[in-house]
Amino acid sequence: MGESENVGVTYAGPTPKKCVKTFKFHILRKEGIRVTFPVTLEGGVRTACIEAGEDGVKVWGPKELRVVVEEANSGIEGRAAGITELMKRFFTALSDRYHEELAKLDGVIEELVDKAVKGEAEVKSLYKVYWKAVKLHKGVHGLIYALRKSSALYEELQGLVNDAVMLENMYSTSIDRVTDAFSLHYTVTSEKTNNVVTKLTVISAIFLPLTLIAGIYGMNFKYMPELNHPLAYPLTLVAMAAIVAGELTYFRRKGWI
Repeated sequence: MGESENVGVTYAGPTPKKCVKTFKFHILRKEGIRVTFPVTLEGGVRTACIEAGEDGVKVWGPKELRVVVEEANSGIEGRAAGITELMKRFFTALSDRYHEELAKLDGVIEELVDKAVKGEAEVKSLYKVYWKAVKLHKGVHGLIYALRKSSALYEELQGLVNDAVMLENMYSTSIDRVTDAFSLHYTVTSEKTNNVVTKLTVISAIFLPLTLIAGIYGMNFKYMPELNHPLAYPLTLVAMAAIVAGELTYFRRKGWI
């Protein structure tokens, strides 16, 4: 198809009513297209709309898209460019942004995994990173949709589709890593809890026979032979100490303490 020459991509403002629904594609008159898709920027998942035709390439969406449009226009320096080149520049700039976010995300995930191993991770932080990864993954999915639809008329965009699919797989891997961090966090937490319970059980087992002995000799019976024996008290203490020593030796051999 013939292409008009334009100076660059134009940011046209907030998303208009004609683009309120995401994942929509229209072939316009005069050999043009309009595709609406989700993008994930600083404000979360929003709706973006790109329209290409004889009037050039226009982009609607959240104000954060201005940065992407500026990046797409960098290097043109006032020269005329075809629609295909402008579309390619815009989608490349958007893809680069997702790559940058992925690099930051992976760095945060590595820190969380390290904290999870040490038992220092917080569930709130894990959830925050997880939802951020999910939102970015949705944005990349929207990028793939827009590229595939646009490549029907602008075949040179097909190469970017493969790169976007690879990027989506990388985000899927990052989401899996966050999920693994959740599992690791709960495993370490459970192990700590089990260690505490084991120690409390050992303490209870040590004091149980001692409590039994104290209970027996604390009963108010008149005729208890041991009460009148001159060595009753020290012998009882020795017996109690022997019980404690025996239990501690047994628990150490079992690896419980």
